[in-house]
Amino acid sequence: MSMPSSPTGGHAPATPDIYQDLRNHYAAPGIMNGAFHLWENPDFIYVNNPKAVCSSTKAGLNKAVSKLTGEPYRLESLDDIHTREIGLLHLPFALPQASVTRLLGDKNATRFTFVRDPLERLISAVFSKLTPIAAKKRPQRKRLFDYLDLPFDHPLSIEDLVEIFRTDKTALYLDKHWQPQHHCIAYGLMPYTVIGNTARWDQDFTAITKHIFGTPAPQIDTRRLYGHETPTTVHKAERTPRLIRLVEEIYAEDYAMLERIEADGLTAEQIFG
Repeated sequence: MSMPSSPTGGHAPATPDIYQDLRNHYAAPGIMNGAFHLWENPDFIYVNNPKAVCSSTKAGLNKAVSKLTGEPYRLESLDDIHTREIGLLHLPFALPQASVTRLLGDKNATRFTFVRDPLERLISAVFSKLTPIAAKKRPQRKRLFDYLDLPFDHPLSIEDLVEIFRTDKTALYLDKHWQPQHHCIAYGLMPYTVIGNTARWDQDFTAITKHIFGTPAPQIDTRRLYGHETPTTVHKAERTPRLIRLVEEIYAEDYAMLERIEADGLTAEQIFG
């Protein structure tokens, strides 16, 4: 698996080899195909960051493209949003390499993603993917516990999990939902033009999509529509001093990334107001 280096900047200049560099960054072709959502005319690339309002972002973008093209886009479940055969946005490997390279380097193309506070993102990932209840529908708990050689019903607190991440990087990178964000979005390699923040998703998504389409894309809050929002009470209960210290250590590069995004003037708030 390709392990990331420390973030050096979110708006790295596009080079002739940028597409190949991005392909090499991800451990398998399917990972990049799943993360990158492309469109031409208007030109944009959205890079999916799991647990950073990705479902709502993809649903809204597909609805906007549906309105633009007249092609139908119907959602019947949360899983539909993540099924690329249902979505209208292009996978990078489905477009000619010249088109992808142009979108990666064209100064008029919008290249964006959303980031999130690392602690909030981790709590949300654990609640939605690793609890025994969530595991009835999602495979992450079984995959992780099989890797750790633990019984499926073994009690594992979020603090225990992060302690494992301190020494076991394979466990940390085993799943994209708790994998460090800077790696998920290829920060420092992908030449972003703007980066939104989950805490301001309503405002940032509106501003970014208005810039792309001329009018804001529909806001589809899938967290409430499909009931997969992590309750505020869970966030408050899990936010212990020990967990905060652990997350600040394990996800130090993500915290550094958030600071660098703002220092580089790449936030949607800085760009669009």
